[in-house]
Amino acid sequence: MDTRILHYVEPGLGPEERWFLLQWSMVFGLDQMLTCTLLELNNRLGLSPQHAKKALASLKVNGYLSCETVRHGRGRPVSSHRVSSRLLRSLEKLDATIPPHQPEIEALCRNAITIRASRKEKTQNLMSGEQRSNILVPATYWLLTVLLAHADTPGIVRGVSFGNLRSVTGMTKERLKSQLSKLKKLGVIANHEPGVLRSQEGSMRSVFFLNLAHPLLMGEDSRGLSVIISSTGRPGNKNFLSGFYDAALVASEVIENAEKIREKIDEITVVDLGLEEHEAQWESMLLKNRYANTYNHLLQNARSLLPPLKFLEPVVDEVLEFHRLGMGSILKAHILSYAVMLLSNHWVEIEHGRGKPSDPIGSIMTTIKRDCSSLVVADDSQDAVDFHTFIYALAHHLAVELYYVLKQVEQQQFDCDFAVAFFSVEPLKHEGNELWKLDVHFRPSDGVMYLNNVLISIRSVNISLPVEFNVLAGGKEN
Repeated sequence: MDTRILHYVEPGLGPEERWFLLQWSMVFGLDQMLTCTLLELNNRLGLSPQHAKKALASLKVNGYLSCETVRHGRGRPVSSHRVSSRLLRSLEKLDATIPPHQPEIEALCRNAITIRASRKEKTQNLMSGEQRSNILVPATYWLLTVLLAHADTPGIVRGVSFGNLRSVTGMTKERLKSQLSKLKKLGVIANHEPGVLRSQEGSMRSVFFLNLAHPLLMGEDSRGLSVIISSTGRPGNKNFLSGFYDAALVASEVIENAEKIREKIDEITVVDLGLEEHEAQWESMLLKNRYANTYNHLLQNARSLLPPLKFLEPVVDEVLEFHRLGMGSILKAHILSYAVMLLSNHWVEIEHGRGKPSDPIGSIMTTIKRDCSSLVVADDSQDAVDFHTFIYALAHHLAVELYYVLKQVEQQQFDCDFAVAFFSVEPLKHEGNELWKLDVHFRPSDGVMYLNNVLISIRSVNISLPVEFNVLAGGKEN
């Protein structure tokens, strides 16, 4: 299979033509000429006659495919089909890196052929409306394979803009939106955090979290373990998963306004005509201590969900500004995706204490710089270095905390080999409680280990400030 087609952006090719070429590359090889009837060609590529006819016509008109009839007479005509040398030369210039989802892409192509071969016309006529809507057409297959090809770790697609998707799928804006909606409805896309595009204030691309257990991907049999993570403490408290971003905001607010908080607390006085002056002074001092202790406790709670504050302190202005610009959700999605990438791609480094923020893993830092490059003025400035390091430190902190959760499982089930696993993390709601699910997936070639599902409780803390203690309320400068 030649997955370089999945990065081919030449205009004029629709998804049907692109899917036709991908199937050709898998079944025959793009450099191979095929002599057969059109019916045989359609069947071997897993295409319906109407989709194959449209694709063939477009490929011939645009010079990507040549067809020559070699036999007339009785029976169906036989033609020779050859992919143009122009297309082959264009593909040779593209990146030939094997994507992490190569097995799933190949399985998806084979699945399309198998389903097409088993589908009978009378069976289609008996299908319900819902069954028909769930049939994958070439456009749906093509979009899914494009997403898989652009994942730098199994289950997570980042750094692909809507415009990029239009270029590599050959779809109109409306058709792309429709096909994305279909993948979400089918449950293939488990969660999608839309990107934020701002011309001056910076931008971040979308993040797609794919459902690895979906039958079109790795399948339910790939899931060897589910860890349900619950929180101790009061409702509304935050743990390292639910609160890492909020904790960064809280800590940034306290650090940014430390002097102002001290000044506000120093201004507190108790006015009570029934108290002697020395008693009023004593009560004022006690109240000031209560406020100071409340803020200290708040900062300590926030710090417990974060990496060392030395990574946050240089970028508090940026963290608060990006939140003000409405970029909190996309930042959270990216940071969580980097944490999963660390677990899935670099388990051994984490296990041996490598890849710390002081000596980050190069591929992860490169990805962060790519995704966050537009958020800072100059990519090589100290501000950029500090911000990228903070994002890495926070993602690494999440990955290490999840690693410790899985080590608890390992103590109960000693045959775990998480070094060959892929991970996915998603929030859950159960009876009003916020839970998190950490799934562990294995490929059959690595030996799927079916382990007992586990419920683990982790510490949570309160990082919200009671209104009566918010000395900054209404007093912040614009």
